[in-house]
Amino acid sequence: MLVTGLLDKLLLMALCALLLVQWRGAVTARDIAVMLTAVCCASVTEWLLVTMRFSWAWVPGCLTLACSLVLPTFLFTLPTVAFDACRLAGHPNAAQEPHQRLAMQRSESWLRQIGRVTVLPYLWMVPLCWTLLAHPDWRATGAVIALLTVMAFLWGSSAHRQTLTGLRLNRIQDERRNSVRALRDQLSDAHEDRMTATRTAMLNERTRIARDIHDNVGHLLTRAIMQSEASRVLAEARHDAVSERGFADIHSTLDEAMTMVRRSVHDLDDEGVDFAAWMADAARSTGRLRVDLRSTVTDAPAPVARCFAAVIHESLSNAARHSTANRVTVVAQEFPAFWQLVVQDNGDAVARRNPHGSGRIAPTMPSHPVDRRGMGLADIEARVRTLDGVCSTGPHGDGWRVFVSIPKAPFAHRNGEIQSLARNTRNGADS
Repeated sequence: MLVTGLLDKLLLMALCALLLVQWRGAVTARDIAVMLTAVCCASVTEWLLVTMRFSWAWVPGCLTLACSLVLPTFLFTLPTVAFDACRLAGHPNAAQEPHQRLAMQRSESWLRQIGRVTVLPYLWMVPLCWTLLAHPDWRATGAVIALLTVMAFLWGSSAHRQTLTGLRLNRIQDERRNSVRALRDQLSDAHEDRMTATRTAMLNERTRIARDIHDNVGHLLTRAIMQSEASRVLAEARHDAVSERGFADIHSTLDEAMTMVRRSVHDLDDEGVDFAAWMADAARSTGRLRVDLRSTVTDAPAPVARCFAAVIHESLSNAARHSTANRVTVVAQEFPAFWQLVVQDNGDAVARRNPHGSGRIAPTMPSHPVDRRGMGLADIEARVRTLDGVCSTGPHGDGWRVFVSIPKAPFAHRNGEIQSLARNTRNGADS
């Protein structure tokens, strides 16, 4: 906008200079000074427009008009003043946002608004009319200057409308970009919600299937196993060796089927557990505690997820009841051979030491009421040992730490047994 305005006014300056040389017949030092002054005023006006100093932008033009009243040669600079006058009349409205424009109109007095819109844009007529009335010999030249000034005024009006159109277009483009960005964010959020809902529904369906198999097929297989065993005992009592071997084979087959169903149910239960959701639910900030959860575990068996959730819940409960902690850090990590959980608070760890002073869980119920919280820690250790894991609790740093490590080997061994049993069953069916 600065370059465009300066180029337009430089073109007007060139026309005015040609008209001045044509009228004067020669170039004098006064004419050069007048044109240089006009160039400086036009440049200062453009700079004030760019820096949003609209009230001061009228000053250079008003100074040029005042000089025109004293020195008629300045009439040749009126086209540039008229060009700027139309732009200055509405430029603040074009540069501001709608709410800013409304606030400015409310704060600006009605008299000032009338003066800015209806008086200031036409001040260039005053020195022109004064010169034509006071200097009759200037009438021919003044008519040409008046025609050029009117053309410059219309040119400035067109440039002002073009500026308004450009600003509105930029505003519309900005609003469109914001709308597109907001729509993309909404689509992304909707996609994430849809994926989360789909995964939740899938996990719930797996859990339901596991429960139905356990409640229906498991009971039927159990009854069939008992019936085959009872029939085998009756055949043995009747000394029917053939029937006894047949019922024994049936019992063995049903027992293997029961084992496969039981392990398949456990696998479905494992797949129906959303580890991240369990951790987030267990580590939800409560009361004064602010929980910082960091997890690199993407998936884990259901027993591990339940164990970690119980450990986190019990650790947060202990931190809330038995310490002055206000922040707890929960870190769950997955390594090639084990899963690891560390719960660390920033409270006073000394207050939770057990009577033996070793930082470990007290083996029996303490007699002092404050130390009875050790049973919760004992429950944590019992849960971890059930999964062949290691648990360590005690003071660490500025607070209390619960460290849990569960190996992956038992779960990998169980998955291998299931695959081997399924392979043997398929081979037996094929044979």
